[in-house]
Amino acid sequence: MKKSCKDKLVKGFYWFIIDYIEMLAKQMVLHADFSSNDLRKADIEWLREIMKNTLAGMANTVELVEKLKEDRFYSHFLGFDYINNVALPDLLVAKNGKAVLVECKGKLSEDEARKEYENYKQRWGKKIDEILKKTGFKFLLAYKDKNINKWCFLLEEDSILKKLEYEDFMNLFK
Repeated sequence: MKKSCKDKLVKGFYWFIIDYIEMLAKQMVLHADFSSNDLRKADIEWLREIMKNTLAGMANTVELVEKLKEDRFYSHFLGFDYINNVALPDLLVAKNGKAVLVECKGKLSEDEARKEYENYKQRWGKKIDEILKKTGFKFLLAYKDKNINKWCFLLEEDSILKKLEYEDFMNLFK
């Protein structure tokens, strides 16, 4: 039976993850004092659960990027900034010479999104605020409002956390 292109891509994706984990494990041995015994004691069930949650979160971010792309935004995936030891928001989004940083969540109520915003700012706020000050960017938390099934954003302005619907978000770039 001949495999479809999608089947090959899925298998390739999983092998890419395995190769990356192997490379990461080798780096841990070289730079973080891990031993062969540490690697043998790896908790595969823990890793499987982490990957399941990580992939679900990545899917939310990709869904938002697909929507932004339809509306001719530029999106760039960010990651952990190992130099400054800060978890950067998921995306840098730009259009018409303006850019913002966006942390992306999945389906939430507005109250849940506000809690996520506060949690993120509590954990990373000082370092993110330094980045915002240096760049002039705004920080937003994106979430799919589970009551209306649309992308919404939280933006803090003048110490007030405002909800923006997708159309309001697009107006930030005019």
